[in-house]
Amino acid sequence: MEKINLYKRKKQVLKLSSFLVLVAALISPVLAVRFTTEFYKQSVIASLRSQHSYVLQKYKIDLKTSGLKDQLNSIVLQNQNLNTLSRKLQDRIDQLEAHMVNYTNGSNHLKEVLKLWSKDKNDWMMLSQINFDGQFLVTFFELYQPESEPTAEKIVRKLVELGYKVNKLTEYDTSMSFLSMRLMKTIIQGGR
Repeated sequence: MEKINLYKRKKQVLKLSSFLVLVAALISPVLAVRFTTEFYKQSVIASLRSQHSYVLQKYKIDLKTSGLKDQLNSIVLQNQNLNTLSRKLQDRIDQLEAHMVNYTNGSNHLKEVLKLWSKDKNDWMMLSQINFDGQFLVTFFELYQPESEPTAEKIVRKLVELGYKVNKLTEYDTSMSFLSMRLMKTIIQGGR
């Protein structure tokens, strides 16, 4: 037999069992999402601990799910400090590289001049002026044998081989008959 509701104005009453079923249906997705996110957080933290254990030990970072936001801020701050230190070190490395390039470019010609200067034992040379700061200027007097090539010519040739643009000015080249040698004053200047 069927039950028919003959009362039009009868109030519907919610049974306790129906109420509990509805509450369970509403709460179960919330609890499921909460447990799923907690499980996901734990698995991510475990993964971070296993992959980056050296970094965590070095910087004394203890990953916990309760203070994750503070730990994240601490890690971000340490990362910023390391980036700042890295930039400072890179700037210092760049400065040192530039200094080394300037030093080798700036003093290479001087080394070559001094090498050629010390090779000739028969000729006498006296340095009058030497300047170098990107450009170079060497003024010297040379007492040399007339049959040999003056060291000034060798110096100019060597500097041209090294890629320098060289201007040579011989102020005077005179014979010293009492020594059977020649005296020359030479100014060599140039740069790259």
